[in-house]
Amino acid sequence: MHEIVIKPRTSEVNASGHVSNTALPVWLEEARHEFFEELLAPMRFTYMLVNLEQNFRREIFNDTTVQVKTRVKQVGNSSLTLIQEVWQQRLLAVEAQSVVVYVDKNSGKSTFCPQKMRELFSGKS
Repeated sequence: MHEIVIKPRTSEVNASGHVSNTALPVWLEEARHEFFEELLAPMRFTYMLVNLEQNFRREIFNDTTVQVKTRVKQVGNSSLTLIQEVWQQRLLAVEAQSVVVYVDKNSGKSTFCPQKMRELFSGKS
């Protein structure tokens, strides 16, 4: 499982010291981007997010860093389903699932993901 650490920013926190739910999609995208960069370098995985589900389990506070963990759930012909978790102080705060599709840079349309990438993703389940 790939992991990044994020320190909640002041702009993401409300007056009660809780992180806003609107910050989570940004954190999840940052984690997905780093996951792809690390796994596939120097190849580029050009993708479009087509589905994002988030289940909030507990509040996230501004005083402690969070860990965003990412792993592959399923590899399709042109799509990839990821499971992501957000943890703070060893407690699961958010469970998320996202589906991304591989996009041809020239046409902007979904296309078959190269076999080499699919093999790399399959090893990260």
